[in-house]
Amino acid sequence: MNALTYVDLFERAVRMAGSRVALIDDSGELTYTQIDVLTSRFANSLIAHGFEPETPFAILSPNTSLALVAHIAGQRAGGAWANINLRNSLASNIDILRRGGCQAIFFHSSCREMVTEIKAKVESLRFAICVDKDFAGFPSIETFSRDAPHTPGNVHLLHSQVGLLGSTGGTTGLPKVTQSSQAFLSMSALGFMLEMRFERPPVNLAVAPITHAGGLVALATIAMGGTVVMMTTPDLENLLASIERHRVSMLFLPPTVIYTLMNHPKCRDTDFSSLRYLLSSAAPITAEKLAQAHQIFGPVICQTYAQTECGMPLTFISPTEISEAIANPSMCAV
Repeated sequence: MNALTYVDLFERAVRMAGSRVALIDDSGELTYTQIDVLTSRFANSLIAHGFEPETPFAILSPNTSLALVAHIAGQRAGGAWANINLRNSLASNIDILRRGGCQAIFFHSSCREMVTEIKAKVESLRFAICVDKDFAGFPSIETFSRDAPHTPGNVHLLHSQVGLLGSTGGTTGLPKVTQSSQAFLSMSALGFMLEMRFERPPVNLAVAPITHAGGLVALATIAMGGTVVMMTTPDLENLLASIERHRVSMLFLPPTVIYTLMNHPKCRDTDFSSLRYLLSSAAPITAEKLAQAHQIFGPVICQTYAQTECGMPLTFISPTEISEAIANPSMCAV
């Protein structure tokens, strides 16, 4: 039996969730059935236009539903995700895309000017498709997929085939472009599925960029049959309101944002009773702040460690373990 790929996990979620809402953003909601249709048609159109297994593709977009749809479609077509970050400088993204031999970029209309320059400077680029609008020279996903069938793709990927071209943080020089297998993506999703337990399908508020580590958390949520609520623009007041409005149970934030959130005047008046996991990563969190967050948000704080080269999560400290350490600090003594 072949090992699972992320596409297998996604298709399992579609069968399991069906009419359940998968994605929410400012434009509305998309169910699992709807994103199955959108991603299969887009993937089939890509394949018909010469998109082959292990073709590097990138997403350049704020957090939107159609950006994640494009990401999943790229995987269903057999592509390898070349992750770049909208918050990077344009020169840095161009350099990463050139060195990774990127052949396709799926972008939001707000990034049109950047993509025009990327298209001129990344010689390997063959596809530049806008996720939400048509522009001269840049078809939308809807236009590009118009004549494509909604049928499962005939792409059979091996666990060992390239699934990710990851860009590192560049702490020791220029960002490096790593190469990871399809197993990287499926094992990342399975790691979260094994570590997190929910009474009902999770609701993940996507605040961190889904074009980077936040994307792995969003993909895992979809694999669990949950709902991803997109925050296009990070805004603390909207973040707090969204937790209550959507009954968010899963939230991934770097420590600096957690610190700022705790100091927000409306934080202590917000209902966090739906929250099951407040996942902290990207940097250490101080013991004092950890105890303060535990008091404000409840016994939901957890931590993970990750590397672009190795995956996410590599390690996981559960809310139970952190709660026990806060109650008994001697457990943490060296």
